[in-house]
Amino acid sequence: MSFKSLQLPLPLPEALRAWLVVNPIFHVIICTSCQQALQPEGVSNHLTRKHHVCRKSRQQLAEYLQQWQWPYDFRSVPLPLDGSQPQPDLLLLSGFQCRDCIFKTTNRSNIRKHSNTKHNKKRLKDEELFQAVQLQTWFIEKRARYWVVDATRQSGVNNESRDVNNGSSSGSGDASAAIRAEIAEWMMEEEGQYQASTVATEIDPWLQYTGWEEVLAGSKHDLVTTAAFTATATATDPELARLSQSWERILQRSLATLAAVGIAQERGS
Repeated sequence: MSFKSLQLPLPLPEALRAWLVVNPIFHVIICTSCQQALQPEGVSNHLTRKHHVCRKSRQQLAEYLQQWQWPYDFRSVPLPLDGSQPQPDLLLLSGFQCRDCIFKTTNRSNIRKHSNTKHNKKRLKDEELFQAVQLQTWFIEKRARYWVVDATRQSGVNNESRDVNNGSSSGSGDASAAIRAEIAEWMMEEEGQYQASTVATEIDPWLQYTGWEEVLAGSKHDLVTTAAFTATATATDPELARLSQSWERILQRSLATLAAVGIAQERGS
């Protein structure tokens, strides 16, 4: 499948947001109750077996997954970089990392056995064999593949993605102010690559409402090409991941605003 044919995942149907969320960076479906990822083909069975979700909601899920363009399983899903900020909605686990290789586990006995068999280290103290770390994994138990996280770093996608996927929104005025605050923060972070241009009059009232014209007018990048490239590159490039997260925050705010405006218009009509 070509990059150009891929789209960002559509927002989850409201009926499913009590159980599911979509990670906006890695495009992984997560059960928020179990705090683990689900393979697309296994989501319906999980909701039926674990959470007794009604048939109507499962039908909405089936329709949603028909449009899903991000196939993955526990072997193929990309892993965040070691030392990255925690991914939202996943368990934060206490674990161990080998001092001689990338092996990680949550079981102290397993890592001592690993040091013995793989590195021929016997009868040594724990601190000579491994270091205590915090881990995350998309999937659990036998399908676990761990990465090390730095819990002192704040997750930039946590509140943003949860607000959109859970359908929470304030008034259109609050949303507009939030968007402009996000744009201002983003422009400060990316200073030197983008320059804002003040547009006195805009033909499109939606652009005027969101303030997107100010950002896009000074862009030096081909946004379509950039979006296609970041679809797969964010897992291995931390600088690109941060830039992608900045764009994602603005996008999600815009989607939330669009939803809030639609609700306000429906109530007013």
